[in-house]
Amino acid sequence: MSFQIYDLKTEYMENPLGLDCQCPRFSWKMKSDEKDARQIRYRITVGTASGAGDMWDSGQVDSDASNGVYYGGQPLEPCTCYYWNVCVWDASGESVVSVEQTFETGLMDSSIQAWEGAQWIGAPYCTLSPDVRGIFGVETEFRLDPGSSRAGVVIGANDRRISVENYFRFDIDAAQIPAKLSIYRVGIDPKDRADVPLAVVDVADFDSESHAPVITLKNRYEAHKLYLEVTGNCVYTYVDGIRVDAQYRKLPWGAEVIAPRQINPLGNNDVNTFPRLNHIGFYVPAGQKAYFSYIKVKNLRKPGAYIFAEDAQNGIDTSCTGRTGSIFAHAINEGQMCVDEQGGQKVYAISAGDKDVMICGDPKHTSIPMLRTCFNIADKPVKSARLYVTARGIYECRINGQAVTDTWFNPGETQYDHHIMYQTYALDHLIRPGENALGAILASGWWSDAQTFVLGNYNYYGDRESLLGKVVITYEDGTRDTCVTDTKHWKYSPDGPFEYAGFFHGEHYNAVTAEAYEGFSKAGFDDSAWICPQEIAPVAIGQGDVQGQGPMSWPTVNMQEPKIIGQVGSGVYAVGQIQAQSVKEVEPGVYIYDMGYNTAGVPKLKLFGQRGTKAVIRYAEILYPDLPEYAGRTGTMMVENLRDADCTDIYTFAGNPDGEIYMPRFTFRGYRYIEIRGVSKMPQLDEVCTVQLSSVKEMTGEVKTSEDMINRFIENVRRSQLANFISVPTDCPQRNERMGWDGDTEVFSRTASFNSDVRLFYYRYLQAMRDLQVHGKYPDIAPVGGGFGGYTYESAGLIVTWEVYQQYGDVQVIKDNYEAMKAFMDYSARINVDGNLTGGVMTLGDWLSPDETDLDLICYAFYGYNARIMSKMAAAIGENEDAAAYSDLYKELKAYWNNRFVDPKTGKTADDTQCSYALPLAYGMVDEKYIQAFGDHLADKTQRVDYTVTTGFFGTAPLNPMLTVTGHKEDAYKLMAQTKCPSWLYPVTQGATSIWERWDSYTREKGFGGNNSMNSFNHYSLGAVCEWLYMYVLGIMRDEDQPGYKHFTAQPQIGPWESADGYFETPYGTIRAGWKKADGGCTYHLTVPANTSATVLLPDGQIREVGSGDYCWNL
Repeated sequence: MSFQIYDLKTEYMENPLGLDCQCPRFSWKMKSDEKDARQIRYRITVGTASGAGDMWDSGQVDSDASNGVYYGGQPLEPCTCYYWNVCVWDASGESVVSVEQTFETGLMDSSIQAWEGAQWIGAPYCTLSPDVRGIFGVETEFRLDPGSSRAGVVIGANDRRISVENYFRFDIDAAQIPAKLSIYRVGIDPKDRADVPLAVVDVADFDSESHAPVITLKNRYEAHKLYLEVTGNCVYTYVDGIRVDAQYRKLPWGAEVIAPRQINPLGNNDVNTFPRLNHIGFYVPAGQKAYFSYIKVKNLRKPGAYIFAEDAQNGIDTSCTGRTGSIFAHAINEGQMCVDEQGGQKVYAISAGDKDVMICGDPKHTSIPMLRTCFNIADKPVKSARLYVTARGIYECRINGQAVTDTWFNPGETQYDHHIMYQTYALDHLIRPGENALGAILASGWWSDAQTFVLGNYNYYGDRESLLGKVVITYEDGTRDTCVTDTKHWKYSPDGPFEYAGFFHGEHYNAVTAEAYEGFSKAGFDDSAWICPQEIAPVAIGQGDVQGQGPMSWPTVNMQEPKIIGQVGSGVYAVGQIQAQSVKEVEPGVYIYDMGYNTAGVPKLKLFGQRGTKAVIRYAEILYPDLPEYAGRTGTMMVENLRDADCTDIYTFAGNPDGEIYMPRFTFRGYRYIEIRGVSKMPQLDEVCTVQLSSVKEMTGEVKTSEDMINRFIENVRRSQLANFISVPTDCPQRNERMGWDGDTEVFSRTASFNSDVRLFYYRYLQAMRDLQVHGKYPDIAPVGGGFGGYTYESAGLIVTWEVYQQYGDVQVIKDNYEAMKAFMDYSARINVDGNLTGGVMTLGDWLSPDETDLDLICYAFYGYNARIMSKMAAAIGENEDAAAYSDLYKELKAYWNNRFVDPKTGKTADDTQCSYALPLAYGMVDEKYIQAFGDHLADKTQRVDYTVTTGFFGTAPLNPMLTVTGHKEDAYKLMAQTKCPSWLYPVTQGATSIWERWDSYTREKGFGGNNSMNSFNHYSLGAVCEWLYMYVLGIMRDEDQPGYKHFTAQPQIGPWESADGYFETPYGTIRAGWKKADGGCTYHLTVPANTSATVLLPDGQIREVGSGDYCWNL
């Protein structure tokens, strides 16, 4: 045969399970060795059995369509497997029938009713790991013995990050009225002193004008409640429910607010947080006596559950911990404290002799949830076995001891209170007749624990994770059995080996405990000590409960029932493994491994240690350089840029003499360096690996040149994309952020789609954008919302949709987003007031640019571009009236932009920055009469700054393309090759292995430049210039009228390099292009995929119209 049909997909996935759509789309590609191979006809058949064709026969359709052909048959049934193939005819009349494919529908009902009585089940208690808990409230009730005057509460004691004695103490001294609150900080900062308080304030009403004393002569010896509300780096103090300590703080946008007192010496924001909860307890100074009724710890975010409580009457409160006993048992046994009875109530009594008494205990309790159940399968032929499952949080499921999937962090991140995705797994190879077991482990993921760069967003959606699932066994005789999650048939254990897991703070795993849990997902496992799980219902978090109001407010949460929908796009995969390249012992028993390059994932380690001892594993992107300001730290890990993210794994050894393999399963982070301590011998290089994680399963595009530095830069871009495409597009993978900032997403979307197939990945992102849209305004971050960015960021709702449509020829993405995009354009018109588009919110322009460009110039360029692409997208789906209206708006905005921002005499902008020329040129906002002048001014500006880059996030991607299209390709090549800072290659000269957030994240002269805390070394935005390499260096230019590269233009811009070569996988096949200089000449080669065509514009002025095939021209 002269051609083949390959790469058949349903909804752009290969043989998918769990499709929740009535009209799936079919795609295929054509391959032929002959030139000008074209499809002229197709016929699709779909059936309920192999070869049946009983659901749809399209008949012979005269069309060359092979990308996203809609199903047009009988209504599809839920949970049904369908078989399909396609027959394709070429121009010669020859036909080929494809290999048969399958797709299986999912529940096709987004309500909970589709789950046949399944409940969301989880733990009765919240996991508490106090060494990573920075957001909490601590309350105690104390009473001074008559004649005594001082007592206090202790928090944050014995922080494992600090090797000397350390704690925070809050004392009440009622010797005089008004009483005094003294705050002590010890061991955190070199200047801390145990006998000198950090602050002393009156115990008086902070919020009233009278500042009335709370403790008086009359009530001095009565019981008083002391409550500390700790928000990571700061604290509010309350006595008897009245706030007695706070501070006034000025916010970045000018407002002055009442804020908690900063007690972290590093700062109040974007720093390594102190205090953590750690050990807590009581303090009584020498010669004093006091009584304490209880101590409690609670979550701050609604519902504000107590996560630890102990009183002298009953000990530890079992209802919120599952534990009994006392965390102060050691002190009672040693006589430091006793249980006394006062007024018919038991209290802890502490009578200090000639020395101060400070008693602390560890409130740690409850590992992450483990769940299990058993179900029976009849001894008769099984037609299919399926598991439908999802979680609030992330889950791992095992059937009869075997994992159901190799993907990570399911169900992935969505806007959980609007849409939760479920996964469908085939269990046919895992089940057996008789008793079977299903086990699940839940972790916080993107649901609970530390979330976002705002510390107060801890437990963003809820304080406990939960599982929803059902197993469906369908027999050949048509009968079926089900097993659903419920509180009756499932069991829960609070004592599993995963003592803690969170994305920001890491994982704590106890291999000793794990011995008792081996086989927990197998039938016959002894679960007699396990208890019933609890049905979990999220709590609505209204506007008065969310963090921050005004310019940085966060959305309400859980205000509606979410839709539970089938998986869209890929999960998170292990996409590679790298081995440590070198190791250095920086102090006795502390080893730092260089993994070779910066990536995102988890380690896979072989470790040795004595039973019960702990290995502590930390991570960093970069080490402190040998500069005077880092004296004493050179060669150690710089973790200030991780901020609140602890990024630490703790492994408790079982004591296996042959070593123990550890690979965390419920966390990840970005890093290059691994520090290991607590091992009995140094791990060898081949015992230290990194498992790379990404939602980009493979890269489907690449550019290589003759220039080593350029190639290293390209590889850095690809690494940063892999590391930041984990379930959603994120800004960074390491610090306490890892969020879908719209600005980062939109500027990189074209480069991303050249490098890999990200169509469905962006579908997920755009769904979250729609979920968070309010009155037409898109969020600045999706999922989650909140943050800041304003109009430039919000425009991603249109720009990413446009890029997906253009790069993949996908009209459905327009249809799905059209009403939301129209609403955003209406919102744009409403906020367009007095020449301003900020809409009263914090708006970012060319973020992190060395040269500042006028914000209005940028915003109105975005507005005009939005109108331009809306016109084209409206026309693509037949909304012709809208298309005309948006076209008129674009023309109007273009005229306004030129009249306002261009000097008609010089053709210059007032700012005269690279961004002020490149961005409007790329967005089609410059009048024809000014275009060449803009290009010339852009080139002149570039030459005046010695071919360095002075743009930020928005101005960088269009910089080289606009130099090139205006006749200045030589300047573009020089700019690309520059190694001075700021430039794309300067980081490469400094050993960068990924793209930095800042042009000067590190310089040899200034080190980190004082930007240690806001300094990501894995941030893809500034790598968006790679689109220029594909489009102009290789010459692969899309045709906006035939999106998806059904037709494209090949127009290489030959530069000073010896060669450039690359490829890009389109919906129709692989485009390959490149040029090479030799013997005084240059050749250009091009591969045009079957069923497509190209217009070739050669440097010598030749124009060729070509069909598919391989071509080569001498230039």
